[in-house]
Amino acid sequence: MPNVTRIDAGELNFEWDRDLVATIKAVLGQVAETYELSSLVKGVLSGDLEEHVKALVRALDYHQRRPSGRRSSADARYGPMMTTTEGYAYPEPLSSLAPETALAWADATRIFHANDVVLARLGDLLWSLKAQPRPDLHARTAQAAMRRLWARGEVASVHRADALIRALELASELQDLALVSEIAADLVSAIRETLVQEEWAPGVAVPMIEALSGLPEPSQPADVEELIAESRRRYADDPFIIESLSLLQMQRAGGDAQQRQRIAREAVEMWRDHADRRGGLVGLAHLERALELARNEGLVDAANELRLLIQQPRSADELGMQEIAGEVTVPTEVIEGFVNSFVNTSGPEETLARLATHSPITDVDSDMRLVRDQMHEFSLSTHVLAGGHQ
Repeated sequence: MPNVTRIDAGELNFEWDRDLVATIKAVLGQVAETYELSSLVKGVLSGDLEEHVKALVRALDYHQRRPSGRRSSADARYGPMMTTTEGYAYPEPLSSLAPETALAWADATRIFHANDVVLARLGDLLWSLKAQPRPDLHARTAQAAMRRLWARGEVASVHRADALIRALELASELQDLALVSEIAADLVSAIRETLVQEEWAPGVAVPMIEALSGLPEPSQPADVEELIAESRRRYADDPFIIESLSLLQMQRAGGDAQQRQRIAREAVEMWRDHADRRGGLVGLAHLERALELARNEGLVDAANELRLLIQQPRSADELGMQEIAGEVTVPTEVIEGFVNSFVNTSGPEETLARLATHSPITDVDSDMRLVRDQMHEFSLSTHVLAGGHQ
């Protein structure tokens, strides 16, 4: 009997080595981020691999994006992790994918269906490609896996939230209103769960609220306004988050100009209040944020008043500025060894794969705690550099 995995005669598109499948399933027995699973799978593979096995690995290496438009191409949703100026990309763009790769992914959804992270990724890729004969089944498989992930604490909450948001998008793309309603209810529960947790997670709650608010009005849950109000109370100490929620409320005001201006005035006053409390360079940045909002919303009097405040001369001491310098020495042999670890390879594909999977992080939990602490202590630089939710 050949040492290959078969589900039913003729059901798989390729012959998968039974031992290799068992090895991959062993490392996929845990639920983790997609990039972590990619590293784990690569760590147990060696020698010359068949192309359908390589296709599985590449599926886990795509960079998932969040397109701005509701209707987007496959390449807008998933992009290569690395590209070169010569036009080489790893993994290959979905628009230039070989048909055999999609067939290998279809096999993998049947063989490795026990891991929801893998199932969600493969199903979404196949739906994005509109893989025949029933692309809708791939979308339904993906959204179900994404919804199950919310209960898996092994995955960071921000990624579980992204999965729920994507599940809602898939239901909308399928034009399945009943499914949209079910997943919207999942999101409401997830938001409420996030808001009562000790973890400071506006980057989890706010995007989910935005996703619900982006639904057509008949499909929106009745809880959206209440969730926005709860979020404002939970994250009241962070003006950047409150501004995001205010902008969302302004968007929801639609053509009600008076309501929109009322919300805008409250947001401007919020920035001024935080500027008074913080003072220094941070306070000045808050005033500039208030001015931008006042100008955009046609609050002429408030904008003129803010300009006068910002133009007042301030000394370096008043701005809380001080000179900070440091020096770091890195031995030449350390630099050369690091560079050679990427250069001395069998070719550009291996070089890009090494670059794409390299990470200096050794203790994820410790580094996440450090980043959160710094985000709270240095909120201005966090928002200037990241430009998004904390």
